Amino acid sequence: MTASLVTALFAAALIASLLARLWLATRQIRHVATHRGAVPAAFAGTVSLEAHQRAADYTIAKLRYGILAMAWGAALLVGWTLLGGLDALNGWLLTHARPALGELGTQLALLAGFALIGALLDLPWEAWHTFRLEARYGFTRTTPALWLGDQLKGAAVAAVLGLPIVAVILALMGAAGAPMPMYLSFIEPASTFNLNYAIGALASPMIGGTMHYLGPVIGALLLSSLQQLVTVTVSSEMNVLIVGVLLVVFVVVAPEGIVGLWRKWTRRSSR
Repeated sequence: MTASLVTALFAAALIASLLARLWLATRQIRHVATHRGAVPAAFAGTVSLEAHQRAADYTIAKLRYGILAMAWGAALLVGWTLLGGLDALNGWLLTHARPALGELGTQLALLAGFALIGALLDLPWEAWHTFRLEARYGFTRTTPALWLGDQLKGAAVAAVLGLPIVAVILALMGAAGAPMPMYLSFIEPASTFNLNYAIGALASPMIGGTMHYLGPVIGALLLSSLQQLVTVTVSSEMNVLIVGVLLVVFVVVAPEGIVGLWRKWTRRSSR
């Protein structure tokens, strides 16, 4: 799969997602506006027409804000990806920060810089939502100083709690990648950055379950064992098919994964 094809698929998926969300939002706006003039029969005795119309106006305003925020988010995504924003940030950090921070510190700086820049670019939208939309309909009484303080506290908590966890994850990823040359006997881009690794990382928690920390472990053990068995007995080309079939089965039959099935079974047994 060439880079141009991946770019085209990404752009097509982004456009399709935007169009679908825009259609749903505009459809809901039309529905709310159509029924704004009368309180539903089920609430006619408890909700006044004025309160109903005020709620309808707020819903329409929030949906319109959501459309603008959605377009802004899509523009940022294109800027980070197709226009090379993330690559430019990474290149700048490799040139200026890597000698002082080292490999792990540079990776953490990349994640922190990405989050910080994204938060700063979203800050005007958050402020408009709080002090124009929410305040207009009486849903917030916060002051700019209090709001800004909450934003800074949230960023500080995210940094204190998130960065150490990310550092451990990156270190474990690096340790797991060290035996790769001995396992594969050689290294090449096609094998090192194989799509199966990304699919397996996503499929393992979905198959094992995301409601408990053992879920991804169980899913990884089951999936990797099954893939190795298929590779030895049938063909390695069947791995993606196996993962796809398992994902469909678990999403339809057991959305909570193996852990969820076990919990349901134990609850029924205890009755």
